[in-house]
Amino acid sequence: MRCAASPLGDCTLGVVGECNNAAALPSLRFNMAPDRSADRASSERPGFVAARGTTTTWRGWLGALAVVALCTAISELMLPYFNLADLIMVYLAGVVYVALRFGQAAAVAAVVASIFLFDLIFVPPRWGLNPHNVQHFFTFAVMLAVGLLISRLAARAGLQAAVANARASRAQALNELARQLTAARSEDAIVAGLTSAVRATFDAPCVVLRPDAHGKLSDPTGFFGVADAQMHSAQRVFDRDPVAAQEIAAPAETRTLYLSLQGAGVSLGVLAIRPASPSSLAPEEGELLKAFANQAALALERSMFERKSAAAIVEAETERLRSTLLSGISHDFRSPLTTIVGSATSLLQQDKVLDAARRTTLTESILGEAQRMHALVSDLLDLTRMEEGAVQPSCEWCPADELVEEARDAIGPRLRSHRLRVQMPPDAIVWCDPRLIEQVLVNLLDNALRHTPSGSTIDVLLEVDDAQWRLVVADDGPGLPAGQERDVFKKFFRGRDEPAGAGTGLGLAICAAVARLHGGTIEVTNCSGARFTLTLPQALPQASPLEEAA
Repeated sequence: MRCAASPLGDCTLGVVGECNNAAALPSLRFNMAPDRSADRASSERPGFVAARGTTTTWRGWLGALAVVALCTAISELMLPYFNLADLIMVYLAGVVYVALRFGQAAAVAAVVASIFLFDLIFVPPRWGLNPHNVQHFFTFAVMLAVGLLISRLAARAGLQAAVANARASRAQALNELARQLTAARSEDAIVAGLTSAVRATFDAPCVVLRPDAHGKLSDPTGFFGVADAQMHSAQRVFDRDPVAAQEIAAPAETRTLYLSLQGAGVSLGVLAIRPASPSSLAPEEGELLKAFANQAALALERSMFERKSAAAIVEAETERLRSTLLSGISHDFRSPLTTIVGSATSLLQQDKVLDAARRTTLTESILGEAQRMHALVSDLLDLTRMEEGAVQPSCEWCPADELVEEARDAIGPRLRSHRLRVQMPPDAIVWCDPRLIEQVLVNLLDNALRHTPSGSTIDVLLEVDDAQWRLVVADDGPGLPAGQERDVFKKFFRGRDEPAGAGTGLGLAICAAVARLHGGTIEVTNCSGARFTLTLPQALPQASPLEEAA
């Protein structure tokens, strides 16, 4: 039901049970350390502070009488050495203790008992209730007034302390929930944190009902079992149906409290609680429960917005990559296609007027540009397959010098314009997929050739140790512009303005993908030119088949 007089304020509240008015709402008790004061009712719950002195259990009465008896014994020991006025202080001290420990009602009883025993035992004549000195009646009156005042002040101080402790406990519970919700990174974690806090604080079973895409609540935990009526009530509370404010008849043992988790203009779910006690709901408990629901609603709304924001970022990044791919492909395909179309048109239209040398030149131009397009498509397909996990490295022991020689042969005559220096340990053997590492070395050499002038030196260094091996390709060219050390491994990225046909912008992206497939890394630094370092893990030396054969 949606209760207008509920202490939950503007929260939507629903109660299933045999109740005739708002006063019959079920109560939720706090799971905090109980106060042992005897003046509290046995049914009083921690976290809800009643006025002290309204009730006192038999333990409180016995405690008060025991304190008065102890004060009498102490006064009997002090009688030979102190005046009667000093003995009154002993009884007043006992009254203060009783008021603080057992409440105001027990303190009043202690005051009356103290006056009676003081008159009976210590006021002359002893063991009589008719003092010789009439002034003692004034002493009894003052003792009664002071004792009542002390008991009242002490009881009020104890009540204020209890109220402060209850408020501190509620604040601690709310702060703990806020800490859990702040650390939660998913809606399931937020729901788990809320239900855990409600169970620990109120000692009541609960569940958070979340809507599906059509706004229909579901009970995945089976909290209601087959009770369709209760799910219907929760749905009406979620929909903020005015009819839900009416009472719903149900067995008392299935009495359930519903609390809507309200976001900014939209319901995010319903908190269903099955309280353990059918007594009235304390205002302090209602306020704390409302704070729990508001905190959870804010966390759920934050998580929902973060999810939408992440989806928007992914969509924007996907669109950016698509645009980058299209622009890169169009840029790299335009030049070879233009050359192919022009050369083929010349062959068709001017075949009779072209000499053999001219026809050969045009044919070679068509073949070269077609090979460039084939290489671009191959690179795109290879990179896509690597990123999707379709390519897995098939590692084996490979002689390092053979990898370098095969890469040198793949580059061909282009290396004649540069000096290539190779440094590696003799008979070095590395653990890798030779096909993929050869492609990496070819791409690194091709990158160095395109970005360094003729006559430059390209160094290939290889280092091997027990845990890993490193392949370094360095040149003495202009190096990379500052801040582009990471960008060079992105698709279609070009560090400097290059003429059409100078490169596809995929070679270094393929190198980074191969490094990830091998469980290694690749990085670039500026050191008298660009210096690329590929670091890959090295298997155990005894696994080498060459060493086993030896």
